[in-house]
Amino acid sequence: MSAIATHPDYMKLVRIFPARPIHDEADYESATRILTRLLGRTAGDLTPGEQDYADALAVFIERYDAANSTFTPTDMKPLDALKHLMRTSGISANDLAKSIGVTHATVSMILHGKRGISKEVARELAGHFRVNVGLFID
Repeated sequence: MSAIATHPDYMKLVRIFPARPIHDEADYESATRILTRLLGRTAGDLTPGEQDYADALAVFIERYDAANSTFTPTDMKPLDALKHLMRTSGISANDLAKSIGVTHATVSMILHGKRGISKEVARELAGHFRVNVGLFID
């Protein structure tokens, strides 16, 4: 077993929520809440164990989404897709701003339709939510 898999931070997170396939909506909510907290931290601020756990959890969330989601990006405008992803992941505008490296005012203006999603912000959003960047570009 690798040193990272037995890293105390990894094991602490596994005790909170085992890194395993997601079977129902309750598991999904727990997993996304934990992943959002981890990804909301400053880049490079995760320990190797936390990063491995986040990577594993993201795979399980993506698999659950693929099997259970009615979310069809082609039906939504970029702003609607952003609002949907924020709502389903439980992330606030303030947390999102911190995660993607923009001001709260920028996120607020985007969410209220007073400012479009720039290509740079679209790339950051895609990385944060782990989706295709095209989702955020008209």
